[in-house]
Amino acid sequence: MRLFVAVILPAGEVQRYQQELLAAVAGRDDAPRLIPPERWHITLAFLGEVDDARRSRLEPRIAAVAAGSPPLTLRLATAGTFPARSTPRVLWAGVDGDVGALLTLAAAVQSAAAATRIRVDRRRFTPHLTLGRWRAGDGASRGVVDPLSGYTGAPFEIRTMTLFRSHLGPKPWYEPVARWRLDAGSSQSGASARSARW
Repeated sequence: MRLFVAVILPAGEVQRYQQELLAAVAGRDDAPRLIPPERWHITLAFLGEVDDARRSRLEPRIAAVAAGSPPLTLRLATAGTFPARSTPRVLWAGVDGDVGALLTLAAAVQSAAAATRIRVDRRRFTPHLTLGRWRAGDGASRGVVDPLSGYTGAPFEIRTMTLFRSHLGPKPWYEPVARWRLDAGSSQSGASARSARW
């Protein structure tokens, strides 16, 4: 199965950010195809295809990472595109707040995956929330970033991280496989998440 580890915005924040962020770019001729807010997440590690045996070895390692990691206070701030200089393909919102702790958490998750012999993308981790994607011929323009460049959202707290299974297709969706509390010093982690269509 195709897996990734991510943190998600608290449910109460999603509607507000949808109104504040997506309203700023929706309807523009150069806007990307916007990601539905129910699929918003901040990826910590993309794991790719992982078989059940490796997943069963990975989950206790990630549980240990979560148990030793404190909750995070983050906020969305500014925006950009990938790539930064050539024709853009992805529009993203940046992350501010406990970014150092978020980077440490992502590195620990990636190390847990590597210890389980799962190959992870070792490119420099840039925490972000993907807002939309352009396809070839969409008339992509970095000008769409301008209304978001000075954006700063309200702080929100991240208390869990989730292992997701990615289902590809015309309408991709993400299925939570397991969820863990970020609770330094606590042994309460590793509880399986109920499968749900997101």
